[in-house]
Amino acid sequence: MIIHVHIKTSKKDLTNSIASYIITITVIVIGEYMEQQRHSKKRTAIYELLCQTKSHPTAEWVYLQLKPQFPSLSLGTVYSNLAAFQSAGKIICVGTVAGKERFDADTSDHAHFICRRCNAVFDVCDAPAPDVPLPGIADGSKVSYYGVCKDCLNR
Repeated sequence: MIIHVHIKTSKKDLTNSIASYIITITVIVIGEYMEQQRHSKKRTAIYELLCQTKSHPTAEWVYLQLKPQFPSLSLGTVYSNLAAFQSAGKIICVGTVAGKERFDADTSDHAHFICRRCNAVFDVCDAPAPDVPLPGIADGSKVSYYGVCKDCLNR
């Protein structure tokens, strides 16, 4: 698109104004790009870490794992990214275990087993479908079983 602007000014003033305008826009664009790059690297690292673990971590665990790699990382950044991933459907919140939210990058339909002794969270494949009539058509479910895990039982 070409925009024609008629300004009554000298060529020198116009040239200086355009140069100043171009420099200002360039600085803004570069600044925004650099901020997105920093943000993207942290965001990518948070998501990749969630995908690599089956421990259903807390935000604090994610923060402690990534802090050495990203010294400027804050716990608030981790929480805001986890919220963004949840909103985008990239992760789920398993629930609150011992007062802390636990997260899972496996968004497929599956249940969880939560140990009341050690607070470990385990994936349970092929969760049984509820045997109750529903008042509508369900498009998902969230099932959690609570008890004592095998490791704790053997101690």
